[in-house]
Amino acid sequence: MQTIKGVGPKTSGALKSLGIYTKEDVLNIFPKRYTSYFLDDDMHIKKGTLIYPPILSRHKVLKVTFKLQIEDHIISCVAYQQPFLKHILVQGEKYLVRGKFDTHKKIFVVAQLKPIKYENKLISVYDLSEVKDHRIHQMIQSILSEPIEDTVPVYLRDQLNLVNRFQAYQWIHFPKNEKDIDKALNYFKVEEAWHLFKGIMPVKKRQHLKLTQLNQLEQYIYKLPFELTEDQEKIVHHIVSDAQKIYPLKHLIQGDVGSGKTIVALLVAVYFMKQGYQVALMVPTEILAIQHVETIQTLFPKIRSVLLTSSVEHKHTIIDYIQNGHVNCVIGTHILASKDVKFHKLGLVIIDEQQKFGVDIRKNIIQKALDQDVMYLTATPIPRTLLRSILGDTTIETIQTLPKGKQPVKTISVSYDSLPGIISQIKQALTHGQHIYVVVPAIDSDHVTYNILNTYHFIKSHFNEDLYVLHGQMPKHEQKKIVETFKKSSKGVLLSTQMIEVGIDIKTATFMVVLEAEYFGLSQLHQLRGRLGRGYLKGICYVVSKKPDDERFELLEKTSNGFEISEHDLYLRGPGDLLGKVQSGLPPTKFLDFIEDAQLIQKTHKIYKSIK
Repeated sequence: MQTIKGVGPKTSGALKSLGIYTKEDVLNIFPKRYTSYFLDDDMHIKKGTLIYPPILSRHKVLKVTFKLQIEDHIISCVAYQQPFLKHILVQGEKYLVRGKFDTHKKIFVVAQLKPIKYENKLISVYDLSEVKDHRIHQMIQSILSEPIEDTVPVYLRDQLNLVNRFQAYQWIHFPKNEKDIDKALNYFKVEEAWHLFKGIMPVKKRQHLKLTQLNQLEQYIYKLPFELTEDQEKIVHHIVSDAQKIYPLKHLIQGDVGSGKTIVALLVAVYFMKQGYQVALMVPTEILAIQHVETIQTLFPKIRSVLLTSSVEHKHTIIDYIQNGHVNCVIGTHILASKDVKFHKLGLVIIDEQQKFGVDIRKNIIQKALDQDVMYLTATPIPRTLLRSILGDTTIETIQTLPKGKQPVKTISVSYDSLPGIISQIKQALTHGQHIYVVVPAIDSDHVTYNILNTYHFIKSHFNEDLYVLHGQMPKHEQKKIVETFKKSSKGVLLSTQMIEVGIDIKTATFMVVLEAEYFGLSQLHQLRGRLGRGYLKGICYVVSKKPDDERFELLEKTSNGFEISEHDLYLRGPGDLLGKVQSGLPPTKFLDFIEDAQLIQKTHKIYKSIK
């Protein structure tokens, strides 16, 4: 550090106390703001000639007074707590002063004074208490007198019309105008994106799978008991086309709950299975796994599918079948990622509701696939997944159109004053043979007013019959029995915790009440309301809380788009450490805004991928 011109032991020590040890560290002390000395742009800046020597006064308050001639008039000036001005101001010299005119005292109060050489310039301000701005300027000028090595390749700079690294540092610290700052910022944004890409494990080319066009796929689509939407059919063909390329699949299928993501994934799975490869479908709950098995066996009865969860009977026999290749499709919970489960010829991994799984679990199961082909299904991507999507590491497939006849769910945020009216609506819905969900955040916690235990008595006082209760502390077999009984009943009210947010598909479920909604995340609320409107009846979800005008609830009222919700989550929680295990908190970037700069990031990634 002391090789920098003008840096002695004192300054060096001050810098080290701030974690600044090298020349590059000094260059990366970026300005917190800029002070403009453009006379035309700021009425608070005056330019004048000092006509009398300054006077230092220590009476009551430390101040320096002086007079400046500005064109054809003279103004009196005062600078408080700046006694050094007494010794540096020279009569007859011109100066720039920034401040404010005190109309009562008829004097110009000087906040800053600069030599005339600063006229019409932007001055970088660092606000470091340990080292003065002028000292930082001197150090940076000294460092920039030597060559600066570029970290961004020339071809990337050329294609994105970037300045070089030396010029970027020059303009970020000593800009002539705001355009210089913008160009410097653009360089540093691309530099950050470039390093992020290099930190992400590069996708390897295919080594094992040999996938070809499958003419039978159209037959499977044709034989479905329903018609695919335009989005569904387009996405199926797009993913199948991508699967035949030199890089493995890494696709995120996003669509509102009930938009038909599962059938898209299953058709792609059929494509892999018909070419001799196994498919693993991992889901967060046993209830959802059972539902998927039923769907596969109904739509594709000739496919050998099996359920594997921690509580399933004959587990070891099933694991042997999987390893020996006696099954094509394995549907299960996180047990699929365990070391005990080995596959014969795993071609594709599908992770449903992937936000429910940690990074390690997802990584472990993906690594079991021969070429690590993976598809994620989600209604609300977690921020890290959204971030990786913006960075281009995952291909996003969005199902915009809902299946024919499917009604959107209306979300209404209300206070507890609305409960009597909601109870009346539930009674009316039950008379029409509909199913209702009441969701609370806890089983027996004292921290909430509405938990399973006390809400049960509240609901029972209104609906003595047709009441079912479901929560995570129940044995697995009892949970399955309650869900099946509720599904087969002609009507009913299911009181539950958030465990129903995935895996329950009831066509006549039209009504939901979420109590203590402030205890649920945006993603959870979006998933919960997705239990409604899965048939041809309209759904309505009441979000009940003490703060019904909360911006999160207002967002749910306005949109059913999972990516909009995830963007809001991105702003609130941060996108997570992209290269590590943390699921929230901002990544180490100073300049990139992962939403505002999405287009620049994608352009950079396109160039990165073309040369990778």
